[in-house]
Amino acid sequence: MFVGGIVAGGKVAFLGWTIAADANDGVVYVRDDGSRTIEVLVRRRFAFRRLWVDREGQSGLASTAPAGLRPLSRHVRLLEQRGETWLCVNTAEPRED
Repeated sequence: MFVGGIVAGGKVAFLGWTIAADANDGVVYVRDDGSRTIEVLVRRRFAFRRLWVDREGQSGLASTAPAGLRPLSRHVRLLEQRGETWLCVNTAEPRED
């Protein structure tokens, strides 16, 4: 289970992708594919970046793909159509209306 793997496995990894969210406009998508790391997907300027984060909080760039004007949420929908499951993490402060 995705959340159980992160929370039970290591809260430092949770902090690792929360920090990644803060550095990328407050929004990241996260997935656990059962390996020793989790994947974090962010949009940075005109590129989608896949990062890995391990249980110790170390991270690195796994891959990049051109984004053009496509939003991150649409890119994730395309990945989900291929069978990948992603969880959205939003650390941005809520807007006051």
